[in-house]
Amino acid sequence: MAKRKCVGCGVELSGHNATGEHALPDWLAKEIYIPSASLKHYLHDEGSGADALVRSHSLGTFEIKKVCFACNTGWMSNLEVRVKPLLLGLMDGRVTLSNLSASENAVLSDWAVKTAFMIAAVQSKPLDLPWHRFQSLRSASGSHGCLVFAAHLPTLPNGFSYTCQPNELPGRTTPVQVRIGFYVRHLHFVVIIPIFDGPRVARISNGLHIPLCLPDGELIHSSAMMTPRSNKLDDFLNSLTMTVEAAIITGKSQTEQRPKDERK
Repeated sequence: MAKRKCVGCGVELSGHNATGEHALPDWLAKEIYIPSASLKHYLHDEGSGADALVRSHSLGTFEIKKVCFACNTGWMSNLEVRVKPLLLGLMDGRVTLSNLSASENAVLSDWAVKTAFMIAAVQSKPLDLPWHRFQSLRSASGSHGCLVFAAHLPTLPNGFSYTCQPNELPGRTTPVQVRIGFYVRHLHFVVIIPIFDGPRVARISNGLHIPLCLPDGELIHSSAMMTPRSNKLDDFLNSLTMTVEAAIITGKSQTEQRPKDERK
């Protein structure tokens, strides 16, 4: 039986050093707390368009249990401390995404990547995530190689929700990247975690997201309109996440290289 290892540093976990890391920290969960609300995980069927409820639980139990005590109370905790005043300012409208300093942009990007990995790690269908990218958050900011985008949308209600979309290419049995969209209060983030290495080209819709981190990539602005399939919040957030696309630059035509769930 394989030994459990900490996703934050790779150290072997045992009873005395294993802890749980929340996808949303306690301080942030309290900021967006809604009485009697629960976090619901759905399995989407592309063929029928139906969503089947997999499980439901509170934000307080939305955590990954493969983190060592040193990482939990060390670099992960330090990242939350650094991002807290920035996130509160952004959620309250006292700070704007377009006026972030370079250091604020880096902290916010790193936090979004950390959160995206925590979300991707608790999916009912396990994903083979590139944990070396996550572990790079311990050192140089921005070295994770993930693409990060953010939008401030005052019309979004107080709360938290997410979507996790593995992107595949024909002929491959594993995803080439995972696209995670999540929102907290009025902030919506899209993080693309590369699994297959290579430079990427990203496309965003004008007037929505702005890039926070775009390593080794190109950016295309599109005038395409967002078209949710219904007026449900989950459908709106899924469509919002889908407005951010990313394709691997391989030298082939753009149609050939785009993940199949992003083709028109």
